[in-house]
Amino acid sequence: MERRARTKAIGRTLRLLLGVGFLIYAIPPSGAPALSILLSVATAVALLILYLLIHWVLTHHVRTLSSCLGVLVAACPAALIFFLGLPGGPIFGLGEGAVAVLLYIGASLIVMAARGDPGCEVMTLPNVILGKETELPCLLFSPIDALEKKVGNRDA
Repeated sequence: MERRARTKAIGRTLRLLLGVGFLIYAIPPSGAPALSILLSVATAVALLILYLLIHWVLTHHVRTLSSCLGVLVAACPAALIFFLGLPGGPIFGLGEGAVAVLLYIGASLIVMAARGDPGCEVMTLPNVILGKETELPCLLFSPIDALEKKVGNRDA
């Protein structure tokens, strides 16, 4: 498998810190109902399966995808589950959807930091599982990666 250029120190560090922060925030409080924890984990697994399907479609059926559309494809499923799954939201009443998204993205960011992957954090786990990388941009980290690459190339 051909790998893309690796991210630099600032991008990796920011991904690691944000990922750890998301996972810490998603840790259920003591006494949280077991059903709530189970629903959060099940929703995170469902989100992974959804992104595996998106990855498969992108790698097998889509030749090119504009940056704007790529960001929407990457961000919309997680954003919908997050906002619909907030406490008091229409999907779950206790915020399991929001916790699931934080678990999924937190784990993805930590894997990204360890591997040095650029691009979209929600596609990292499908990239690892399926062994083929997708090229979707990330609203937060793609500009940071581009700036680090530009500064790094200027120093070389």
